[in-house]
Amino acid sequence: VEGVTDAGRKMPWTGAMFLAAALALSGLPLSGVFRSEFQIVVGGFASAQYVGVTLLLVFVNLAFFGIVWHTGRMVLSRAGEPAPGAAPPPAGESSRWMVAGMLGCLFVVVALGVHLPGDLSALLSNASHRLAVPV
Repeated sequence: VEGVTDAGRKMPWTGAMFLAAALALSGLPLSGVFRSEFQIVVGGFASAQYVGVTLLLVFVNLAFFGIVWHTGRMVLSRAGEPAPGAAPPPAGESSRWMVAGMLGCLFVVVALGVHLPGDLSALLSNASHRLAVPV
């Protein structure tokens, strides 16, 4: 991971989508992770679980900044100069199919963060009620 740099310039589509996917996985709004974390925080405040919610918020923010720090370094930082006589690696993606596949996955992540289909919502609600522990 330390040696991966300059992905945004060398592979512009892949670098940008990797950065967007990392932000979605770290809980940025419009992602399903943000939606679930938000519902957990609201539920925690509603049931007066202030210590647990505070710890959750601290650790989620710590994870968010860690993911953004490392991903940003991989995608946005400039690579060092190539060794003398070494050919620089070619810029650009090697296959349009790889880009299309990543775009499809990114679309699904954002779409599920914005709108959860009724059947999937009912399935998740049923599962959460079955797993609920009586207090």
